[in-house]
Amino acid sequence: MILVYEILDEMFNDGLLQLTLTDKIKPHVLSVPVVTQSEDNLIPGLFGIERRLAPSDAANKPVIRSKWDEDQRKNEVFVDVIERMNVLIATNGTITRCSVQGQVTMKSFLIGCPEMRMALNEDITVGQEERRKGYGSIIHLDKISFHPCVRTVSDNNILSIQPPDGEFTLINYNLQGDLPHGLPFRIYTYLEDRGSMRDIEVGVKLRCEIPSHCHAVNVTVNLPVPKTTTSISQRLSGTNQTAEFCVMEKKVVWKLRRISGKNEASAHFVLIDAKEHRHSMADLGPVALTFEISGFVTSGLQIRFIRVFDREHSYVPTRWIRYITTADSYVCKL
Repeated sequence: MILVYEILDEMFNDGLLQLTLTDKIKPHVLSVPVVTQSEDNLIPGLFGIERRLAPSDAANKPVIRSKWDEDQRKNEVFVDVIERMNVLIATNGTITRCSVQGQVTMKSFLIGCPEMRMALNEDITVGQEERRKGYGSIIHLDKISFHPCVRTVSDNNILSIQPPDGEFTLINYNLQGDLPHGLPFRIYTYLEDRGSMRDIEVGVKLRCEIPSHCHAVNVTVNLPVPKTTTSISQRLSGTNQTAEFCVMEKKVVWKLRRISGKNEASAHFVLIDAKEHRHSMADLGPVALTFEISGFVTSGLQIRFIRVFDREHSYVPTRWIRYITTADSYVCKL
């Protein structure tokens, strides 16, 4: 009954029928209440990356608003540049596979139907042929596609956009091969078979190659171990690290809460077999890495500016831009 009253309250005003369109009523009855937090609190952002709470709960705002809501609303634009990596590194350190799937997502909560201009890097080339021609700091994308709301793209990569309300994917792109800034992580390993002894020593060093002002969080290293392993001993390089041996899955999981750019961390493990069997080195590895990087993307794609033009309304919208890199598959063979 409460839902019925809410619908009727939106449809009628002083006993007069005012609103009958389903699309106009829907946002008022589908909004899910959430517990809000103050702006001073830190919350987990996308992919677990910690960030400060933006001064609005954009994800919980109805897409279609009444006139009163439009008068009261804050004009905001949220843009996320997200890249997911697939990397395979051979035993000798050679990169045998490297690809990046990227997207630019936008959440637009602006009054009226304004025109928006978004500027990307000027030095972007698209296609394999252009990749061979480029040099220096040029950003090479193999493919790129735009949302239908993108009307034009100028020669200096300024997009003219008529954004719809709510969240949508503005740009999809991908690239393979060499990256402008290289790989975000380098993995170094060493193995020592103790000969007549049943144990194997394994060392793993992780170097974060991203810029020093950036950091990675939720970094996890998964190391499969021989099936004969019954326990491990460990030595870690920092206090913000943990490691555990998963008996059922026969793997060692090494976790780092946070690591800053141009820093490194290391771990030393001894794989123990209580039954005195000889370990099979073939069952060791490969090392799989997962991570989340805030403020950095490997392609080098940047948003130079976002500007909004509206002749009917005079306002300066709040613009929020985030850069996020995460790993779909990041594997190093031993």
